[in-house]
Amino acid sequence: MDRLSVDRIEDRKKNYQKGVDILEMKKKREEGAIQLRKKKRNEHICKKRAMGVDRIVASNDMRDYQPNTFSFPAEMVPAVLEKRDQRLAAPDYSAFQRFTLLVHFIIAEEDEAVLTEAAKVLRKLLAGNSQPSLKTLVEIGISSKLIKLLSSKNENLLSEVSWCLINLSSGPADISSVMLNQNIAKTLAQVLEKCESVELANNFAWILGNISADSIDNRDTILETGVVKTLVGFINENFNGSSFVIWTLSNLSKGKPMPEEHIILDLLKIFPRAIETDNEDILVDACWILSNITDGEKYIDKVSDIGIIPKLIDLLAHPSQDVQGFASRVIGNIIVNSDKYTRTLLNLGILDNLGALLYHPRRSLKKEALLSLGNFLFGNDEQVELVISHPCMKNIVRFLLDADQNIRYEALWAIGNATHTSNRNIIKKLEKYEVLKSLVENLKDKHPKTLVVALKAIDCILEAGTQTSADTGINMLAYKFQELGGVDMLEFLQSHPNVTIYNIAVHIMMKYYGVEEDVDENLNGSESNGFVFS
Repeated sequence: MDRLSVDRIEDRKKNYQKGVDILEMKKKREEGAIQLRKKKRNEHICKKRAMGVDRIVASNDMRDYQPNTFSFPAEMVPAVLEKRDQRLAAPDYSAFQRFTLLVHFIIAEEDEAVLTEAAKVLRKLLAGNSQPSLKTLVEIGISSKLIKLLSSKNENLLSEVSWCLINLSSGPADISSVMLNQNIAKTLAQVLEKCESVELANNFAWILGNISADSIDNRDTILETGVVKTLVGFINENFNGSSFVIWTLSNLSKGKPMPEEHIILDLLKIFPRAIETDNEDILVDACWILSNITDGEKYIDKVSDIGIIPKLIDLLAHPSQDVQGFASRVIGNIIVNSDKYTRTLLNLGILDNLGALLYHPRRSLKKEALLSLGNFLFGNDEQVELVISHPCMKNIVRFLLDADQNIRYEALWAIGNATHTSNRNIIKKLEKYEVLKSLVENLKDKHPKTLVVALKAIDCILEAGTQTSADTGINMLAYKFQELGGVDMLEFLQSHPNVTIYNIAVHIMMKYYGVEEDVDENLNGSESNGFVFS
């Protein structure tokens, strides 16, 4: 393999953007996605249980006490609570005063029937459009009492307590940290082992999912309890009622370092059933789990052994954009991390579904499809031929001139990967798509990374032209490039401030057009990190 091809591999793996570590970018994107998923999941609370409350407000900003908006009318206090403490229903008490009394009442009370009614009021307040401060609640000590109540045998009380804890755990990360210090992870793990209620199990898992979403340390603390095995067992016994449990497992599978091997193997036990369902939420979360597990080569064989690769390809055509997105991410991980299954994916007709995604209105799906196609184009000549001969190739080339910079860059990488071959027939087929013409247009781009990829692809194409000129002595591809104005662009790029771009432009001019470099004293002894040719 030539130096340009090696450079391309390393660039693709490590430098999606100059000066930015792709692993760090991926980590930040993942953390942001997890928090967004946590927020969306928590916005479903009142669909399940809020009882007349419109929705839960997941914004941290609105979780601070606002005396002008927080409402706690005396009418919300049931008779059983008023009988125990008349101040709770006193008309001259402010909402905050009444709320503080309620919290202290719950902390001190031991009667479970009374506590159930008190927790119900608290749950309604926490799920309301106007909320008390969650931080204030925790500081007073309510979370410690609620965690203690998880050991109760009273299902009605457990239901109300679990909803209160769901609301608390959906707040700022420091609240989750406090609750972990109060042993909530171990307590929930123990309760889940004996839990027979599907609703309660989902609620308990939901709390753990919220907490684990806040940090890797939180995730690890929860994993240490061994709760994953319990949750997996619950899913296999109560699959249709396990959507929140699977969501929690998706959070517990995220992040670096990856969970220990025995945990990964437990997670894989929910498949293939988890991606054969019609439930969109479960499909999304199941694919998220697979995306986390396949983020590296280690477990891809295990994933393949389950027999789910054909189903993942089918999910690329799922009506849900979210399902398509996560399925394409899993497929992309398999392609990037293991050459072993490339041929299998191609034989299963993946090009048809990836090609269809190139027409998708969602930009991120187009990018994922281009990324996967680009990795196929970096395969052996047989694989490259399959992609180039497929109708999707026309769209890949079309995207070389797309108005979206990111889409254009992915298409450039795909074409650049295809040009790494030494097979002149492949280059000839590429030229039927007028690739050189589009590459010359990209030399007008202002983004250095775009210019570098375009120049490397041009160099590979012109090199193939030297192989076909043995009989005539004329490099027709170099001639065509000149006719398209490419040489003029190269001359212009020789004054580019980016050393890598300058070096590639000079290299192409010298190699294919016999033009000697005009040595600029200011560039004498170029930087050690410049482009190197062998």
